[in-house]
Amino acid sequence: MKKKIFAISCIMLFLLCVLPTCNSQEIVKDTTLNTMTIAHVVIKGNGTVRLVHSDFLPGFGHCLGMIVTLKTDGHVEINKLFNTSNTTVLEGSRVVILIVFTGAYYHESGINLNGIALIAVW
Repeated sequence: MKKKIFAISCIMLFLLCVLPTCNSQEIVKDTTLNTMTIAHVVIKGNGTVRLVHSDFLPGFGHCLGMIVTLKTDGHVEINKLFNTSNTTVLEGSRVVILIVFTGAYYHESGINLNGIALIAVW
């Protein structure tokens, strides 16, 4: 009798793991990431910044990686360093990832970032 109860319990747990669960979130169809190499980046607005291996002395310095999460008032300008006609302007709440960033970074009254990134992803 105990073996039957154990077997039924195992089968029920297996079915719970295998059956798909419904998700109440909206499905985003376009999840492509845009990238630009050797880019000049200007970011202004409120939000959070996560730094990886950074060395900023009074506002100027460099870091290996940076994740900038902007709120609704964010303003981002990304353009090629040697080709200024290729410019991307983003407004609103965005997430921008900068890899190997060098430039000015202030976070006193919101985010104020201006510099050059080896790779910019948004």
